Amino acid sequence: MNLAVGIIIGVAFQNVVSSLTDNILSPILGLFLNQNFDAWYFTIFGAEIIAF
Repeated sequence: MNLAVGIIIGVAFQNVVSSLTDNILSPILGLFLNQNFDAWYFTIFGAEIIAF
């Protein structure tokens, strides 16, 4: 029972952090850095790694 409650709380917290990052922090940083973080990725040894 405790494990199930922990998983539910963890998923909810992950959604809150993702929403905060996508909807608040990235647009504010984009304004100051004049960047669009929607299609930000790195290429390492031919593999594309999406940053956001």
